[in-house]
Amino acid sequence: MTLKKYRVPAWLIFLIMVSASTCGAAFGAVLDQRLQNALESTAAEEFVPVIIQFAEPPEIESFAVRGLRRGEEQAAARAKLIRHLRSHAEGSQQNVIRYLRQQRVAGERTLWLINALAVKLTASQVEDIAAMPEVESIRYDEVIRLSQPVPTVAPLAVSSYNLNAVNAPALWALGYEGAGVVVGVMDSGVDVTHPALADKWRKNGGWFDPYRDTSEPYDPVYSTNPEQSGHGTAVTGVILGGNNIGVAPATQWIAAKIFDDEGNADNSRIHEAFQWMLNPDGNDAPHIVNNSWGFEKEINKCIDEFRLDVQRLKTAGIAVVFASGNTGQEGDISPANYPESIAVGSVGEELVVSTFSAVGPSACDNAIYPELTAPGELIKTSTNDPAFPYALYSGTSFSTPHVAGVMALLLDAFPNASVGELETALKASATDLGETGPDNFYGYGLVNALAAYGQLNIPPVAARLRAPANGADLVGSSVVFEWARGTDANGDPLTETLVYAENAAFSPNTSVDTTSVESTVLLLGAGLLLGAGLWSMRRHGAMSVLLLCLAAAGLLLVSCGGGGGGGDSAPTPVAVVKYQVDGLAPGTYYWKVVTEDSHGAVSESDVWTFTLQ
Repeated sequence: MTLKKYRVPAWLIFLIMVSASTCGAAFGAVLDQRLQNALESTAAEEFVPVIIQFAEPPEIESFAVRGLRRGEEQAAARAKLIRHLRSHAEGSQQNVIRYLRQQRVAGERTLWLINALAVKLTASQVEDIAAMPEVESIRYDEVIRLSQPVPTVAPLAVSSYNLNAVNAPALWALGYEGAGVVVGVMDSGVDVTHPALADKWRKNGGWFDPYRDTSEPYDPVYSTNPEQSGHGTAVTGVILGGNNIGVAPATQWIAAKIFDDEGNADNSRIHEAFQWMLNPDGNDAPHIVNNSWGFEKEINKCIDEFRLDVQRLKTAGIAVVFASGNTGQEGDISPANYPESIAVGSVGEELVVSTFSAVGPSACDNAIYPELTAPGELIKTSTNDPAFPYALYSGTSFSTPHVAGVMALLLDAFPNASVGELETALKASATDLGETGPDNFYGYGLVNALAAYGQLNIPPVAARLRAPANGADLVGSSVVFEWARGTDANGDPLTETLVYAENAAFSPNTSVDTTSVESTVLLLGAGLLLGAGLWSMRRHGAMSVLLLCLAAAGLLLVSCGGGGGGGDSAPTPVAVVKYQVDGLAPGTYYWKVVTEDSHGAVSESDVWTFTLQ
């Protein structure tokens, strides 16, 4: 039999090549260079610590905790996010875990926050797992070292210039010291016996030690460099310490010990700590997480090892701040240079950038770096040495907790502020230093607690007058005033006052506090009528439904009117006040409603007039 020769079309060859390359990519996980180097330098049966990365869960943004008030609603939203992350991790990791059991490999740790596994594997096991389609990458579980400056012992009488520099006492004077706020500290630990910190520890879900699983916080004295220990205790003192060392002295702390007893940290342990912060032993998450650490030996690089962790915490409505690093003018570091992080640089008492403070721009997105500055030179704070409980520390490690503390003060004042609102307010209100405008030495400027407070203090939406209509002619001595109550974007309690007078200057005038006057929510009434209509249809037919729906529609139109203004296409419930005043003499009257929030911000309605015959 003679075989015919066929020419294979060029497009078919190209399609086969593309398909082959695509399949190769789909069924071969990426191994990072450090892991490849480690595998090449170890024996075949030697175990290497790795982090196995799986695909991210879909639709994560739909689980974001946005615009929710503190309390049960926010906790429920975070719980839903956690369930989603756990469920996705469990489903995508089951084949790898089954393989580990077959290989008699134990001790894996599930990093459900980022959908990864931390485990020790041999080279052949790495090869087997890398071939699994659900595995995206495998990387070496590296160790980083905590940069720790040597402190100078300070007597208790030494003044704390840094607190005045960030304007913290101005918010204390207004009654805001961080009450009701919890800050998470990821560091070397915290000396829970220190007199400035002991009574501020939140015991429920307040301590995580991934190395020794200890039950109470401690901050070890390093056997190799004892004078460099106590980093976490010093950082926590700047945030909230008593005895006039902390920015937010009424705030509580919880802590995750990400560095071991000699100041070294596995990447996987840091991932576990971020994960714990989202769900600390089943208790409420902190509002802010302080990170006075980073990859200081990897300058001008975007190392995204922890970027997903930071994104997840911010998705859950948790603020995350990082030290910009002590690299001086050599450049920026990760994770501070992530777009999602707030990087904090250092200035001294003269408000000049510190020589050690890292400069930008960010290697991740070329953005301004650092974003904020705070005092970081000779900062008086707590130590883990009972013989010398206070010392002076320098470094961006100690400028960073100033920002965490100021955030705590602001959340005390504005409990419903979102992470985005806090960050925007801090940048917009920072005291500009150096060149005019943001720059890569001072960022947006020196953090200013009082100015940020003013930035967040949004005046309430003014009341909308409804009746009597502007310019109305009335008969009699009694008038029923009607208006839609003001509202507040911050969720602050409001005081509302009706003011009327016989002159446009409102001097003299009559003022009536109508805060406690019962309001009617018109849209709610419409909803009840519509509901009644549906019930009535079953008993009395379509005519009843028609009449009730017409009544409901009337209420909807009234509620959206606002004294002559048109309604929105999607109306919201309107709280309407009716207040009757008797015994008025004939004449022309001017009236308005004044709305004031709990922070003293005031808004006034329009001024309307009416005439009594």
